[in-house]
Amino acid sequence: ILAVWKSGAAYVPIDPSYPDERIQFILQDTKAKIIIANKKYIIRLDPYDLVKIEIESISTTVNDNRNNENVQPICSSNNLAYVIYTSGTTGKPKGVMIEHTGVINLKIALTELFQLKSRAESVLSFSNYVFDHFVEQMTYALLNSQVLVILNDEMRVDKPRLYQYLNMHKVTYLSGTPSVLQEYDYEQLSHIIRIDAVGEDFSEIIFNKIRSKFNGLIINGYGPTEISITSHKKLYYIHEKRINKSIGKQIANTSCYVLDKNLKQLPIGAIGELYIGGIGVARGYLNRPELTNERFLSNPFQTEEEKKEGKNARIYKTGDLVRWLPDGEIEYLGRNDFQVKIRGIRIELGEIETILSSYQGVKQSVVLAKDYKNKNTDTSSTKYLVGYYLSDNDIIESDLKQFMQMKLPVYMIPNRLVRIKKIPVTVNGKLDARALPDIDFSIDEENYIAPRNELEMELCKLWSNLLGIEKIGIMDDFFRLGGDSISALQIVGRLRETYGLSVSVKDIFVFNTIEKLYDNKLKTQLIYSNDVNQSLNTTELAESKQENSSHSLLPIQEYFFKKTNFVHNHLNQYVIFSIAQFDENKFKDCLGKLIEYHEAFRVRFKKYDGNKYSQYYETNIDSKEINLVRIKNSKSIEINFETELNNLLNKNMDIENGPMYMYMTEQTQKLLKFQKTYDVEKLDYPLAAVAYETVKNESITFVLHYAGELFEDDTINDLLDVTNELLIQIANNQITLMTELNFLPIKQLNKINQWNNTDKEFPLNKKQATLHQLFEEEAEKSPDKVAV
Repeated sequence: ILAVWKSGAAYVPIDPSYPDERIQFILQDTKAKIIIANKKYIIRLDPYDLVKIEIESISTTVNDNRNNENVQPICSSNNLAYVIYTSGTTGKPKGVMIEHTGVINLKIALTELFQLKSRAESVLSFSNYVFDHFVEQMTYALLNSQVLVILNDEMRVDKPRLYQYLNMHKVTYLSGTPSVLQEYDYEQLSHIIRIDAVGEDFSEIIFNKIRSKFNGLIINGYGPTEISITSHKKLYYIHEKRINKSIGKQIANTSCYVLDKNLKQLPIGAIGELYIGGIGVARGYLNRPELTNERFLSNPFQTEEEKKEGKNARIYKTGDLVRWLPDGEIEYLGRNDFQVKIRGIRIELGEIETILSSYQGVKQSVVLAKDYKNKNTDTSSTKYLVGYYLSDNDIIESDLKQFMQMKLPVYMIPNRLVRIKKIPVTVNGKLDARALPDIDFSIDEENYIAPRNELEMELCKLWSNLLGIEKIGIMDDFFRLGGDSISALQIVGRLRETYGLSVSVKDIFVFNTIEKLYDNKLKTQLIYSNDVNQSLNTTELAESKQENSSHSLLPIQEYFFKKTNFVHNHLNQYVIFSIAQFDENKFKDCLGKLIEYHEAFRVRFKKYDGNKYSQYYETNIDSKEINLVRIKNSKSIEINFETELNNLLNKNMDIENGPMYMYMTEQTQKLLKFQKTYDVEKLDYPLAAVAYETVKNESITFVLHYAGELFEDDTINDLLDVTNELLIQIANNQITLMTELNFLPIKQLNKINQWNNTDKEFPLNKKQATLHQLFEEEAEKSPDKVAV
């Protein structure tokens, strides 16, 4: 890679495990002139007319008459550094073009953030080189006079050997997806001071699991490939807890905007889509001008000063739903499109659907990422891919899966392929994902085949524990049961550690049943193993924990219950409706269906161990809980409501036995709905929002106001300012539409602009530098330190 940059070219990483069709597409799309590969892979490249360089054949010395002086740079910082292919919606991957300057900015930002020059570091290169996070790890080390430690695939699954290797090289920095990082025993890693969790949702459960064995700095990194790897970092020191899904603040020379569908900036706490600008924004997608124009936009918030300096001209539409937190950090909430992340890898479901639909006999298909919670583990749920398809004829699932394996990387192959009679749609003609059948990962009892020997029995128990399925036979497909590359890694490691048996992750993919794995990989090893029989007499795996009907509290709920001098039965949330005609019977009927549908309306709290609480969902709700209380009209409705709230409703609400909500009406048909804040299914930070429309020349307003306890006082005031400003706009202009209202008050706009002020000048010698030049500078200053 360094040699490619030295030559002035850009590199394109290709994984040899890719199907030939995908490799062919990348080579044709890039019009690559040279390919560098190991000797064993060169034969696969014979059909392609390009220069082929075998890595093994490159001599370490130059024996010809070429000038051996250092070649001067022939490219600038704005030249292309690399093209990395990510999943695309059309059935073909898309190449993201990144320039040198974006990665250099990241290098400088991380150097300052982590004070890398202050001590010797060894950085583990854990990521596959076809993913952009590898570039961060490589430049993080080699451009800062540090050591880059590279893993081979065998070490990834051999934990004792991995721990020994990391300790031998005194690795201080470890980076990977949370699902992988949680598997390590950090008490055995004596030099690690920093862990960076990237690529997928970093849940509080996984954070706590890592923190229980690691006292150093834990980082949550975020960044799309299109933003030069990383745009945000959130740092957690020893005493800090992860109470939300914050991705932290943006790095230097990066701006971010939380926008609605009309590209209007949203107030602090309001949910919108994240757009990112600054020096790290990619050129776009190779040979995809329409898609580039769709995702890379002119920045409507570019200041006059930025225009003069040529900065921050474009923003990237991430597709991620986020919100500003009161401290200037960004909280990640999920996706707003059909793009998902599975085990840290970004996947366009449309690409899988295109391949699935191209199989002979498949008329139409839908691919979804489904959540599955293993009841045998304390980790959060895992996402699995499920493909649904229409076909007039029966299709053998294994044949269909084999066809897809010829066209897609293994991480994009659905765990299950399900034939359905029709694709359900809503009344609006959109896909009704909820109507698609859920996947039962349990086995078919009629086809159950029992283990034939003691090792197969132990393997069945191991698979059962990892996958959360009570009973598994030797003919059951590991991946149809919900297995993935992470659980395959765990099986490989467990076989090695417990029984001294050697298999690879690839073996699990090829021999995907216990019978196949035993017959093809384990049986011969047993013949030569003297210790296996003894190892098989180990204690049986722990039985699955019985599900408890109680659930732990959300962080915001814990906050409420820990407050001192706080009456837990006290009301703290309300909604006011002005209704022209009110039908009490229809209202109660709708309300009953709403309570039946949403678990949050049926929540109850149990007290234990003094002042601790847990929550559970009541299955049967007494119809008495659906009450309408009429109050008399008065000169001041607000005062009357306040009086009723204090004297009546708070007395009747009971967080342990119910009800948790009540309803009041008065003669002018103003309806006030009260509900506890405890039973939120999803915490919604905006304290205030306003909607307006005109019906028969009558204005109808809807005001939603959340509890002040959620925020500090200054934040509450900021958000109330939003409400007031919107109400004033409505009052002054009765025909103003919602989309034209200015959501962001000046006070908040100034605060967000201040958060976006991350401009930092590069050192003079870095402005026109390339990545290879920075590497040479470091190597020249400290040749004994820079190492791989």
